[in-house]
Amino acid sequence: VQCVNRLAMETGRVVKGHHTRKTAGFVRACTAYCYITIPSIQSVTTRLQLYLLTAQVALSNQCLGQVDACIKDALSLVPEVPTQLEVEGKMRSSEQFLEGYLCQLLSTLLIVPDSPEQGVLYLTRGLLNVLQHYTWDTSSCARARVYLRALDMLSVAAQEHYPYHVRKVDSNDVLYGSDPKTLGL
Repeated sequence: VQCVNRLAMETGRVVKGHHTRKTAGFVRACTAYCYITIPSIQSVTTRLQLYLLTAQVALSNQCLGQVDACIKDALSLVPEVPTQLEVEGKMRSSEQFLEGYLCQLLSTLLIVPDSPEQGVLYLTRGLLNVLQHYTWDTSSCARARVYLRALDMLSVAAQEHYPYHVRKVDSNDVLYGSDPKTLGL
């Protein structure tokens, strides 16, 4: 999966982000291959990471439908993350992994343009719904930190201009600006 993602990124680099019909089709095929291959991987954490990586590669290559599909599947996997993970031969809480992963996901969600059919911040709302039902360790601050990161992301989403973009992809700041109707204010 990583080799195919690398191939898609290399294709984007060679054409300098200006895909022809052939290169766009090739990159979509690479993303589709990754998308159908990831479920065959046993480790939930590896699947999560690969879905996010594939979504980021698809976003970099303007394959927005594939971005949505990968992120939706990643969101459906979050409840499956075990409470304990084996790290260097020892069992450790998975919350550190999950917190880091969710922060990366939120950073990506900021620049993913919303689908007009789904509504404003629908993937972010989906993530918040998943988090609401996730069973967190009550002795950990991870839940609070993740919600603070989500609040950070939402405050940036309300700004007129985002601090970063993906070349040739119009994020919501370009599509809607800080329009109060769009932000649901």
